[in-house]
Amino acid sequence: MFGNHPESQQTIKSGSDVLCGVLTLAIVALAFAALDDITADNATSFPVEYFCLLVSACWCLLLVARLARTKRVVLGGLSFLLLGVAIWGQRLIGPGTVPSWQPEYVATVSALCWFLGLSLFLVVSGFMVDWTEALVPDTAPSSTSSGGGASGHKPRTARASAGGRRPSRRGRET
Repeated sequence: MFGNHPESQQTIKSGSDVLCGVLTLAIVALAFAALDDITADNATSFPVEYFCLLVSACWCLLLVARLARTKRVVLGGLSFLLLGVAIWGQRLIGPGTVPSWQPEYVATVSALCWFLGLSLFLVVSGFMVDWTEALVPDTAPSSTSSGGGASGHKPRTARASAGGRRPSRRGRET
C-alpha cells in the first residue's frame, strides 16, 4: 500500500539517510571521546573506552553495508578501507600517546574525520531530497484515459511513422 509508490520510497530513503547521519555523528563523537580518554588519561586499563571504540567500529561496518546496499559503492568502499585503517592505527595508540604525525595517529584521526564528513553528507543529502521535491514539481506529462498525453494527442505508432504501411515481422514491408 504505502511501500509501492516511488514518492514514499524516496521519503523513506531520505529519512533513513538523516537517521543514519545523525547516529553516525553521535558514534563518531563517542569514538573521539574514547580516543581522547585513552590518550590523555593515566589509568592502567580502559575497558569502557575500548568497548565504545568496538561499538563505533561495528556501527561503521553496518553503515558500510548500508551504503553498498543503496548503491553508493564508492562511499562504501572508501569507508570500509578507512575503517580498516582506523582499526590498524588504533591498536598502536595507547596511554601517553600525544597528537603527532605518527602514521597510526594520523590514520585513526583521518578515519574519524572521514566518518564525521560522511555523517554530515548523509544528513544534508537526506534533507536535500525533501527540499528538491518541494521546490521542483513533477513535470512529467501525465497520461489520460484516452491514451494521449497532457495535450490529448495520441503518440505516433510504428504504423503511423512508416507512412501508413504496416511493417512485417521480418523487417520487410508488406
